[in-house]
Amino acid sequence: MKVNIDVNVENRFYKSLKEILEDRVEVNKLKSRVNQLVRATMNEYDKAIKEGSHTSSQLATKVSSEMRSRLYDKMRSELYKLNHGLLIQLLSKSDKDHQEDIKKLSITETIENDLSSLISKYDSNYCSVLSKIKYEILKDFKLYDALTQSLRMDLAYGLKEYSNRIMGEVIKRGIYYYKFSALDGIRFLPSQKVVGFVKKVLNLISLPTNIRISYLSPSAFGLSNLFKWVCR
Repeated sequence: MKVNIDVNVENRFYKSLKEILEDRVEVNKLKSRVNQLVRATMNEYDKAIKEGSHTSSQLATKVSSEMRSRLYDKMRSELYKLNHGLLIQLLSKSDKDHQEDIKKLSITETIENDLSSLISKYDSNYCSVLSKIKYEILKDFKLYDALTQSLRMDLAYGLKEYSNRIMGEVIKRGIYYYKFSALDGIRFLPSQKVVGFVKKVLNLISLPTNIRISYLSPSAFGLSNLFKWVCR
């Protein structure tokens, strides 16, 4: 009897979740709808167990508790997979939108800051979306937290690498004269000899440019502290 209760309640959860997704609920409303569904599902299970229980033995109570935990874990796993898919789509869209935004930039003396601002823009958007789909059931779920931080790092490094390639091409073509620093804290506009030397070096390497530009520096951008960032 209890097994049937567990299966029936679980099936209704999947059906209701599917209906929510088919309704194309706005991301701003998704969290509240999912939270309500999870609470309703657990309440339905507790009520069904109470009404169908004909014994209060220790064994029966233990079995009911284990089944309840299993139902909870299944729902959490399903929502973990749902959010994983949503965030992968977000990363893909962010990559495309980022490239379109770069096309709109003008090569001026603020190009470094402009590219840096774009990276920050999409990082902030990621955190914003993440907070909107952080359902109660996923709180304190370490596996989910590790996933979201890993995806955030993938996004940041992907945008950084693309920006590096753009700056590399701009510099190699002599379109932009950057501020080059041999030592931290000392900045100067290089002479033509220095520029020529650096351009020759750039032409010899096949990897994306990793010239030390302030906004692309891991420490300057904050990538070195990425694991300490917390999306709230």
